Amino acid sequence: MTYFPADKFAEAVKDVYGDATTPEDQLARFVALEKERRELEQHLDRLKEEAAELGRTILDHWDAIGQQNARIGGLTVYVAGDFVCNKRSGVPTAAVCDALEGVGLGHLVAPAYSPASLKSWVKEQVDAGSDLPDELAKLISYDTILRLKSRSV
Repeated sequence: MTYFPADKFAEAVKDVYGDATTPEDQLARFVALEKERRELEQHLDRLKEEAAELGRTILDHWDAIGQQNARIGGLTVYVAGDFVCNKRSGVPTAAVCDALEGVGLGHLVAPAYSPASLKSWVKEQVDAGSDLPDELAKLISYDTILRLKSRSV
């Protein structure tokens, strides 16, 4: 497991908080920061939602009047198009790969693995105390990284 070495932790705490801070004070500060972070993220989510709603309304209005941009409050607001291309819902990936190869675009198809699935499988092996196959073990690295988390009570 990877952890923050105790001597380095003590130095870092001393640099930031000085000598008088107790572990209890540090924990209380961590909790206060965590609560503030959560409140700010919730506020940011609300701002994003409101801005998205306004954006849709403005785009509809600008489309109707043929407007592309405006300057207001020190910002230039403009219409930008983000091109997207995805396989249709319900279409198997293999079918898209076959079609690409069939029309001469096989170079767009590449074998790959799923990092999330690999992580899950490796964790299962480690948790079960099983060794990874040598040919795989020499190609990947894995570890458990400890960090502080919190949740509402």
